[in-house]
Amino acid sequence: MRFVLQTANVVSDAKNCLYPNRVEVGSAEELQEAVKSATCARSTRKTTAV
Repeated sequence: MRFVLQTANVVSDAKNCLYPNRVEVGSAEELQEAVKSATCARSTRKTTAV
């Protein structure tokens, strides 16, 4: 099974419709790494108030 996980560069912005960060996932290990990377990146980005 393969699927694509896409994430945004912003959080808490209801108007956002751009998801430029793309990762192709084909295994449980790849999924864990992709989610960990996305979560770490999100925690270092500046959040915007809605």
